[in-house]
Amino acid sequence: MRWRTKHLMTTAYELQVRPGSKLGKCQKVEAVLEEGNFDFVTNCLNTETSKAVAIKVNKNHLSSAHQARLETIILKELQCLDPDA
Repeated sequence: MRWRTKHLMTTAYELQVRPGSKLGKCQKVEAVLEEGNFDFVTNCLNTETSKAVAIKVNKNHLSSAHQARLETIILKELQCLDPDA
């Protein structure tokens, strides 16, 4: 993935989220999968369970914080439909 650094939006690269970096205490970034204006999705390895997980990271925009809350609600409702998720 090419890193775009010559624009006003914060990028995953500028936030130092790149392969090999850590998110939290046990998520090791394997790859940045997609990047949008307000967030990006990473493929991570949970170092405690050795399971692959996808983590969506918001870029600290007020509108994306509201969107993240809405997405959390939707995901919780979907999880009720599929308890194995």
